[in-house]
Amino acid sequence: MPRRWGLLAIAAIALASTSALAGLFSTVLSDADAKQIKRLAVVSALGDILHARQVGLTVFQNRSFDTVVPNWSLDAAVTSQLKETIVASGRITGEIVPLVVFPPDKKTLLATARAQGFDAVLAVLPEENVHDSSIVPGAILLRRKLPGVDKLYPCNGMALRMYRVADGRQIGFAVPSACSDMPKALVWHDAWTDFTTDEKSMTLDAVKFYIRQQVGMALVSVNISAP
Repeated sequence: MPRRWGLLAIAAIALASTSALAGLFSTVLSDADAKQIKRLAVVSALGDILHARQVGLTVFQNRSFDTVVPNWSLDAAVTSQLKETIVASGRITGEIVPLVVFPPDKKTLLATARAQGFDAVLAVLPEENVHDSSIVPGAILLRRKLPGVDKLYPCNGMALRMYRVADGRQIGFAVPSACSDMPKALVWHDAWTDFTTDEKSMTLDAVKFYIRQQVGMALVSVNISAP
């Protein structure tokens, strides 16, 4: 096998392994813990930054930029999704209240939830993917550019974490697949300013749509899903 195709095969296997492994890590919310929750805070802290990453065969082909997306309302959409799904699941019958927390670390999450009288907090948090350095915390447009392969994927570096406020114990956890399994018909430019208005809209819609799918997968992993 020629060397370049050997490298391509290794990269493809690594990508497939990353996607598969990312969905394996979860802790299911137990019935006992669910019944004790009378007031649940739901938090989405993904932010309003889109990270764009191009990964080539060598570091010299890599490209990246970050852009702030005003009025994207990503966290508002995810927070609403969390609340609606939890209510529909029927697993938690207590009050469910959206909560804004900054910075979204465990200590601040618990302190804020405790001060406002919550029993537990369920948070979608931006987190680095330990299997793939191109998956940074938060929303991502990822381009895989290898010999014979040039694909764009909506991605998101995140984890869903649920904490019991009384003792800080994590009672639910999930890391869903970081990227869409299928590439999308999107475009790439090396700077956000080079995208047309329509291209920006299509990109943001695709990433947001995948993140909502991803959050849905995470909720299923912790056994919270609509019937």
